[in-house]
Amino acid sequence: MSNKKFIYIIVEGDSDESYVYAIIDELMELNNIDIMVVRGDLFTQNCKIKNTIGNFVKTKILDIYNLEEEDISMIIQVTDIDGVYIEEDCILIDSEVERIEYNSQGIKVCDENKKAEIASRNKRKVSNLNPMINTKVMKIDYYLLYNSCNLEHLIFNEANLEADKKVDSIDKHILSKTRQELLDELEPFCLYEGEDIAEQYRNSWTTIKSERQCIPRATNLPLIIDLILSKT
Repeated sequence: MSNKKFIYIIVEGDSDESYVYAIIDELMELNNIDIMVVRGDLFTQNCKIKNTIGNFVKTKILDIYNLEEEDISMIIQVTDIDGVYIEEDCILIDSEVERIEYNSQGIKVCDENKKAEIASRNKRKVSNLNPMINTKVMKIDYYLLYNSCNLEHLIFNEANLEADKKVDSIDKHILSKTRQELLDELEPFCLYEGEDIAEQYRNSWTTIKSERQCIPRATNLPLIIDLILSKT
């Protein structure tokens, strides 16, 4: 068992890792913080999500780093919303779309089969997201943060950026900004209020879940700062 307490941050991809690291780098120097890249979306899986995340923590963190649950003070996971809370009638068929396209009004898909697939994905992801908003993983405090529709949607207003361009675009953007500028650019998309971190966190999820007719540029990622500081 370690004498130190650790904070682990789980992200979906390399661009998320780069951006999160850039906004918390000063805190990482003062705290035992590590960022884990899952390389995929755990919330779209057909699974018992709490067990899936718990298994990830056990196999990728506890077992590898020889830690016990009590060695970890908090887990923060960052996910893309991907428009999953919209009504099914906001998934529109457009034969000119190659497969799937996100926009502020909803999701465009190429045909009926793809619409059914995305509608099913949305229901599955919602059923996995919702129970993880207010819970623990094993005995560890857990918080779920989001970007809508995704990180590139927030930063560049481009929800459909090709995968091979995401990391390079985000890395170049990070190099052009200070840490405070990165946080400031997220502020207009924090569509929630609250007197304390707990209320802000709850309200951030109430807000994004209520967006049923559009896909807003929205995030609660800046809460990561106060969440980390709450454990120091």
